[in-house]
Amino acid sequence: MDRLTVESALRKAITTCVGLEDVDLSKPMKHYEISSLDNVEIISMTTRSLKVKAPRAELLKAQNMDQLVDVIVRAAAG
Repeated sequence: MDRLTVESALRKAITTCVGLEDVDLSKPMKHYEISSLDNVEIISMTTRSLKVKAPRAELLKAQNMDQLVDVIVRAAAG
């Protein structure tokens, strides 16, 4: 799975959950005042839409959205 596919799914989940459409993936979700509950929902929506299983602990350790994309790409690669 390529990075652009994951980024697109993540952006769609962010828009659906919190209504943000233009986000800088290098910034942490806290920058956009995304709550921890919304963060979990965004991660869940993204991984479900991509049909990827990734260790929850690794997903939650991501410091910004770029790192989250990296975790999902690695999990998809197996």
